[in-house]
Amino acid sequence: MSRIKFCYYYTDCEDEVLARMETTGDIEIPFNMVIDNAAEANVNEDCIYSIVIFGVSHDIRIFSSVEEYTAADTCMAIPSMIPVGTFPDNWPENTDDQVEETHQILFTGTIEEFEKLEIAGDNMPNYLLLIETLEMELFLYIRYEGPIEEGYIAHGNAWLFGDLPEAEGELIS
Repeated sequence: MSRIKFCYYYTDCEDEVLARMETTGDIEIPFNMVIDNAAEANVNEDCIYSIVIFGVSHDIRIFSSVEEYTAADTCMAIPSMIPVGTFPDNWPENTDDQVEETHQILFTGTIEEFEKLEIAGDNMPNYLLLIETLEMELFLYIRYEGPIEEGYIAHGNAWLFGDLPEAEGELIS
């Protein structure tokens, strides 16, 4: 679970509802995620919530060691996370236009746990990974043909989603 602050900000994204969230660790990083239960959520911007964050992967690369990752010259630290969806393609040049945010992040993190999904069909995710990335944990659905072990490094894009709590969180002091 990740400790996240809700920034009391909803926006529509195609047929989904995005919420602006913020990490609460040493670095406060704003990011967007699709909220599956936006109509039922009872959140307050003055509270911190423990929530489960899920992601669907795209263009993920897995490395068996820090040395292998470093040799690939990916230019991102371990861990790292850039919330690219909070900065739309036409921002800041075209700020007069309507901009559309997304729930995409670019990340590098360590695989803490993994589960092989036996019921996966063709082109469907066949693994569920728990990844520790910058200031958050992420359960990532991935289609990957190759070895995966705890401690491996994952790098790529993910689209985030999850549920907000239906109860009060811990007040920010």
